[in-house]
Amino acid sequence: MEGKCFAQSIQPPLSFSISRITQDQGLSQGSNYFRYEDGLGFMWMTGIDALNRFDGKVIKVYNRARYFKDCEPLQQGYGFAEDENHHLYIGSTKGLYIYHRKKDQFLRKKIFSDKEDVAMPIGYLNGQIWCFNPKWQLATLDVRTQGIEQITQLELDSITSVHNYTSSSIFYYRYPFIDRQQRIWCMSETRIVSWDCNTGHQEIHLEQYIKQHQLRLMHCSYDSLTNNILLITQQGLFQYDLDSKVIQKIESKTLRAFAPFPYAIIRKNLLVARDVRGKIILIDLIKDLVVYEEQREPYQLMASYDFRFDKSGRLWMCEDGRGQVILDFGQKLINKEPGIATLSYSNFRGGVSGFAETPEGNIMMQQAEMFTPQGTFSLSPQVYQQYSHFNKVLDTVRKGLWLFAENPTSADAESILFVNARNKVQWKFTEQDLHHPGRIKDLLPLADGRVLFSSQKGLTCLVPATKKTERFQALPEGDPFKINPLSGHRWAISYIHHSMKLFRFNKHGEPAYIQDILPGVQALYLQQDTNRHHYWAGTNQGIYLLDQNFNELKKFDANTNLAGTNIYGLLLDDSGHVWCSHQHGMSKIDANTYQISNYGKEDGIQDWDYNNRAFLKARDGTLFFGGVSGFNYIKPSLKSKDYYLPQIYVDEIKVNGQIWIPDTNANEIVSLKLKSFQNNISFTVLVRDLAKAKSRKLFYRLMPIDTVWKPLSDLGVISFDQLTSGRYNLELGVAQEEGLNIQLQKSVSLYIATPFYSTWWFWAIIILLLQSVLTIWIYKHQKRRQLLRKEQELASLQLASLEQQAFTALLNPHFIFNALNSIQHYINVQDRQNANRYLTDFASLIRKISNRHSILLFH
Repeated sequence: MEGKCFAQSIQPPLSFSISRITQDQGLSQGSNYFRYEDGLGFMWMTGIDALNRFDGKVIKVYNRARYFKDCEPLQQGYGFAEDENHHLYIGSTKGLYIYHRKKDQFLRKKIFSDKEDVAMPIGYLNGQIWCFNPKWQLATLDVRTQGIEQITQLELDSITSVHNYTSSSIFYYRYPFIDRQQRIWCMSETRIVSWDCNTGHQEIHLEQYIKQHQLRLMHCSYDSLTNNILLITQQGLFQYDLDSKVIQKIESKTLRAFAPFPYAIIRKNLLVARDVRGKIILIDLIKDLVVYEEQREPYQLMASYDFRFDKSGRLWMCEDGRGQVILDFGQKLINKEPGIATLSYSNFRGGVSGFAETPEGNIMMQQAEMFTPQGTFSLSPQVYQQYSHFNKVLDTVRKGLWLFAENPTSADAESILFVNARNKVQWKFTEQDLHHPGRIKDLLPLADGRVLFSSQKGLTCLVPATKKTERFQALPEGDPFKINPLSGHRWAISYIHHSMKLFRFNKHGEPAYIQDILPGVQALYLQQDTNRHHYWAGTNQGIYLLDQNFNELKKFDANTNLAGTNIYGLLLDDSGHVWCSHQHGMSKIDANTYQISNYGKEDGIQDWDYNNRAFLKARDGTLFFGGVSGFNYIKPSLKSKDYYLPQIYVDEIKVNGQIWIPDTNANEIVSLKLKSFQNNISFTVLVRDLAKAKSRKLFYRLMPIDTVWKPLSDLGVISFDQLTSGRYNLELGVAQEEGLNIQLQKSVSLYIATPFYSTWWFWAIIILLLQSVLTIWIYKHQKRRQLLRKEQELASLQLASLEQQAFTALLNPHFIFNALNSIQHYINVQDRQNANRYLTDFASLIRKISNRHSILLFH
């Protein structure tokens, strides 16, 4: 059955941003024929040399042998499938590769009994992975039992080659899929076949229609939301409703203007197509208009194919040889102009250096266009086009705009002009009228009708009706930079080379100097919070919070997480929160909590660098900040719309430089029990978030050592060297770049054993050994002393015995008898002298013998 029209009710996105993933970011190879977003938030991309995994920020390349168990590394992959346990199945010319998530490893399995090993997955259904091969044979792999079943042979011509270099028809432009009714759809250039996985029924579709219209199917895409197939043929685009079996050609004047399209995809009512020249075109099928057309030569997205939307609604495409291109249609946190789809982009190449709001609410810049409250551009009135490079300031009393040329050219006869509500120049003031003030830096209409302007010569008041000017002698310094109006008829005047000065008009309308603000600091901008009685000063050293007397309360700079310290613009929103532009994007300070939020390119900033004095708060509360590549506009408060929840993922753990438990996925490891010498540990950590991983900030702390969170480097590696023994807990948290609210997501416990020489039992054994050795030594020493004493006693006894024998010999009766005879002889001969001498000697001998004898008896 044939239909006639195309219609859907959902409006298309009107703007988008483009980002790329290339080999510069780590992609192994630039031609990625297949891509798959898994259930855990990773994007997998094949290459001719390896498999690539993308977490939103970092590419991991699977080409090392340790990831492949008993098989060679996967090179070119063909198709993906995923089971309920998040194991992946990737086709190849060498069989089906199976990725086990908990092991972070691949194995390979032969699926078909055919001599060729080509096996490509179609999808997962009822516990089985359905596969096909170039002959269009179907087979299943039971994920639980690993059993293989050959199912059927489909009625399609065989694929001549899976390599696009040797095939005139690239089969994966028509890759099979499973629809909502659990039917497998396969097609060649001239035939569409379905296989019902429940009934085993094969059906050929649109056979007569294809023959009748002589269609050649170049590309198809399946939309599960509508259960429709988009068929791209040489005769246009057709949509086939699988429920009603109605085919209809998509008719559109815009399509006819750009056809033919060899490659296209539809989401809701947005058609994304590549024409035969390689140019990418986005068409709103409801409004029948081009949303975006690649304008520049050579086309930036030339040779792009494999269009697919991810789960968050971003369009991914492979640009052959150059990697992946991502079109994000989601609303950024901060609105940026010009966007990619803004046709007037060339008008903003010089950036935006100033704003003014017209009485009607349009925003004027130095371009020839106005920005409307509806978020569109329109040509400014002719008078403003003539003076497009003039700075403009709204005069709410006169309901017109003041214009002045900061850098007047020779063609600028006037230095200050006033354009009234009828878009006519009402006043012109030349340099002569203004007494040659030099370069005019700023201008401010006063409530009393006068106009205050700053110039190289200082501050001057102009009375438009009389052309009278008055130079402020109370503030003689030249080159005032910015006039900051405050309450109570006060103004804060900033200078490049002087401190900011505060003055007010007295009752006679004359200026009176009050005081310097932040002496010694180059303060350029001052905003007053009347509700909190505070002032906020933007300087070249960050932002200062001042009390009602201009005394410093707080300072916000790099030490407090402020991304930029050279403040180029400063505004308070309706809630009193502080917004500023600087040399590294934009920032916000919460006036209640003082929490700082930093905004980068992921949030939509026009560029990193902004322009001085290019800021404005519109009457409806919208804030504008201009920079080198355009401008941003925001209407606080901002609420981030996040599709993906950031998830911390531990990708690798190394201990002493070696992979810890190589057969286990590091993210599955929750505790490490290590020996004392295994104390050099590193963790590679990432955050899964395909949309905003680059803006997520990872933090860690090692408890109980760390009491505060530490930011993780961009490399994502945490290293601990020479950890002492003990128990630790590594805590991992994540926070958005614009906030400091760190959320603890994951922890890994560490236990490092105590060295044996530091344990109590080791020292107990040592003490016992020492005690034993000492006891043995003492025992042996005592034994030796006893033995020595016994030997000495024995020797003494032996000596005493000998002496006793000698004395005994001396006491021989014969000896005594002879001695007495000799004495008697000397007496008889009356030789008294010899007798006395002999008797004395004998008595002495007897006394000695007696003493010795007593000693011997004692012994």
